[in-house]
Amino acid sequence: MMSQLYATQQNVVNELEEKINQYHKTKHQMYLSCEMGTGKTYMGSQIIADYVEDGFKVFVVAPNTVITKWHDVMQSFKSDLTINQMKAKSPFDSQADVSLIASKDLNVWTKQQIDDEIGNNQPLIDDKVLLVFDEIHQAKKSIYEGFERLYKALKNNNNYLFHGVYATGTIMEGEVSEIADIIARTHGGNPSIIKDDLRNNFPRFVYNYWSDISVSTSIEDVQELEENQQEIKQEIAPIEKIELTDEQRLFMEVIESQLESANINPERVPNISSNFVDNPEKDLVYKVSRRVGTNALKKGQYIDLALPLKELNFKNTSKFQKLLNLIQNSGDDKILVYANDDDTIKTLIHVLNEHDISAFGIHNVSADQYSEYINRQFETHKVAVVEPNKVNVGIDIHAEQLVWYQFMSNIDKMIQAQRRVCRLSSQGKSLVTLFVYDTDYEDVRAKDLSNAVKHNAVTYGVKQQDNLAKLTGIILEGIDSND
Repeated sequence: MMSQLYATQQNVVNELEEKINQYHKTKHQMYLSCEMGTGKTYMGSQIIADYVEDGFKVFVVAPNTVITKWHDVMQSFKSDLTINQMKAKSPFDSQADVSLIASKDLNVWTKQQIDDEIGNNQPLIDDKVLLVFDEIHQAKKSIYEGFERLYKALKNNNNYLFHGVYATGTIMEGEVSEIADIIARTHGGNPSIIKDDLRNNFPRFVYNYWSDISVSTSIEDVQELEENQQEIKQEIAPIEKIELTDEQRLFMEVIESQLESANINPERVPNISSNFVDNPEKDLVYKVSRRVGTNALKKGQYIDLALPLKELNFKNTSKFQKLLNLIQNSGDDKILVYANDDDTIKTLIHVLNEHDISAFGIHNVSADQYSEYINRQFETHKVAVVEPNKVNVGIDIHAEQLVWYQFMSNIDKMIQAQRRVCRLSSQGKSLVTLFVYDTDYEDVRAKDLSNAVKHNAVTYGVKQQDNLAKLTGIILEGIDSND
């Protein structure tokens, strides 16, 4: 059965294909800048199928974690499509309609290798070429250098027509300087000026650049025009602060005091101490990382942290008790728990299993298998406990509830992970609960999250309102009842 797009997705494809031919504005290159979960892979595959029909040879660059997905989805749009997954030593194959390249492999090709391949590959000279780069915002450092070499080799050959499509759901959340470099590379302009507009005058950036070179949509847009309208697949539960026990408060005070006496950066102290309070059974040792010297490796500094009064038990912490109560009252729901600290993840899995709650993690699972593995394990388990960074790209949520046991240090990444609950391929609604300890640190982090959500409301194209982000911001703003 061939895949078909939702009406709004097809409108995006049509608009992109129409705009990309307007060279004076787009230089035959467009950003497919759609919100996470709206089906960029599906829209991109439809574009590729259309371009192949029009005689284009296509190069698709994608993160290794979604290579298989791209291959399968492209095949579902055009079953007779010939796709060759490139290996590092052979970047081009003149026989295939589509060359599929892992972005991590870009950095192993020198300019000379690429030039030689294109120069010796005569059928390519007469072809029209489309370059599709998935998750373009990840093109930094060595990946960007490899992208730059490939881009120049394809674009600077005047013997054939070059088009480019660059997919991203989070380009506005990347490092400003990296975003500016990518846009300057694809569409010209001074990176410093682009960076300045991005940072200080975003409306001008949208007017001068983004409105002409991007096409976008949101989950709300896709669902809005469907005959059987789906609700937003995310509900934010009312957030109630978790009270610390007297022992936990004393524990935190002692740890913070010792970290401060060791001259740890004051901004990092609350984050470090929170991990110990979340899991008081961790070894009370903290390693201070040191930069590598030019002449020798510097040893890390280990700090032994003292226990206050008596040993704390993980099972008795107020946060775990709240999680246990949530799980025990969740009916048949499958629950995904996000935690950042590896020791805490392992302890949570162990203690939940001790309470006869079947829990699992994704240790020793390759990144391209995360989604399939989580889905399969949920057939026999109740709870998954994972680090949100490890389900960063293209991983569908296979649970009815998402619990943030710990906040992420990068607020933009937390927004990205939370909004992924809403992706169109999710099977049902998901309830999201944030566990927030009644501490200044977590209260500040919650407010940071609220502000970041509001500032990142334009994460896709030129839209000025994002209802889900707006809703999340309003709820999080209500955390502190004293405001």
